[in-house]
Amino acid sequence: MDSLAEQVTQYMLVRNLISKNQTEWCHYMLVHRLMSILSFCILVPVGALLVGWLGSISFIASFRFLRARTGGYHAKTPSGCLLASLVVQSGFLLFLPTLNSPGIVLLLLLVAETSILFLAPANNCELHLSIAECKAIRPRILIRVGLTIVCSAVCTLFALPLAGCIALSVVAVALLLVLAQSGYGTQ
Repeated sequence: MDSLAEQVTQYMLVRNLISKNQTEWCHYMLVHRLMSILSFCILVPVGALLVGWLGSISFIASFRFLRARTGGYHAKTPSGCLLASLVVQSGFLLFLPTLNSPGIVLLLLLVAETSILFLAPANNCELHLSIAECKAIRPRILIRVGLTIVCSAVCTLFALPLAGCIALSVVAVALLLVLAQSGYGTQ
């Protein structure tokens, strides 16, 4: 993954599509995008084996939607990230059968969302967020948390298993924030 990103970055540099001072950013973005595509292509089918296609996509979509602004635990390598993602997704989706009432789903969701509001955003060495940048991200986190609550609440009325998948993804995001705030992962 890293060597492919390096080759594409050098190609773009030679073709003057990026400048010399943009190479590090370009390389990082390519690795990030390639890992995102690869993980999606692996996580969706694995999740589908556990809870079906729609449940798997609901878990991943809501997880990524929140995680994009909240941050959290980051593995040190792309392969470690993929392995951690597989473990987190599989581990949480195995709990779906226990979420058999709307009250349990909503309670779980509210506890996890409250945790996210207190802990997010997580900062790490690759982000280098300043205090001002962290404050600027907070409104976006609030919007995403609110949208996730509304989406899950609506799903409890029509499709409880989907609401459970969303709630479990929110719990996963909260857990990864706790790990990051406790000093685990890339700091």
